[in-house]
Amino acid sequence: INQNGYNFNLLTKNKIGFVFNAHGNVVPDDCLACDGYVLKSADYRKLHAVIGTTFNTGSEASDEFRIPDYNITKRFLQPGKYFGEIIEAGLS
Repeated sequence: INQNGYNFNLLTKNKIGFVFNAHGNVVPDDCLACDGYVLKSADYRKLHAVIGTTFNTGSEASDEFRIPDYNITKRFLQPGKYFGEIIEAGLS
């Protein structure tokens, strides 16, 4: 278990970097919640290799990176080339 109480992703080698949606407040044991936690790069080397520091806010140490915080910022998932960017809605 890491500093945030998460289990290491040893069982999800083929899922690293993928985002799964689930109804309600459910996070499978072999996944991490997109809740903005800061993780140690050494603990999650493969995930860090996939997302890097895309979601960092500037308060992380040099050996840390942040996972997305979709729950905190009320951002929603939208596939495309703007991975990690905040894009204003185009609706009137």
